[in-house]
Amino acid sequence: MEVLPPLIKKYFSGGLYAAHMIPMGAFEEWEWLSDWVGRSDKYDFNYGKPECMSHCLEEHLNYINYVCRPENNPYELQLDLLIPIKEKR
Repeated sequence: MEVLPPLIKKYFSGGLYAAHMIPMGAFEEWEWLSDWVGRSDKYDFNYGKPECMSHCLEEHLNYINYVCRPENNPYELQLDLLIPIKEKR
């Protein structure tokens, strides 16, 4: 698939992620999700490169088309926070 600037094609190797849904703008909930992983008896962090947000992801569907419509409120948009995890051994 061709991706035109200003967008950049990135490759995702997959893996297991802890997910938490927030309304757009509630970024303080990254701390809540991180604390949840830190307290888990079953999962541990599986961070990657720090320059890539340690492979933490924010996923929103159709963001550009949503915010370009003046009748839409971007703060009503759903955003998923994702932290890479692995099972504890």
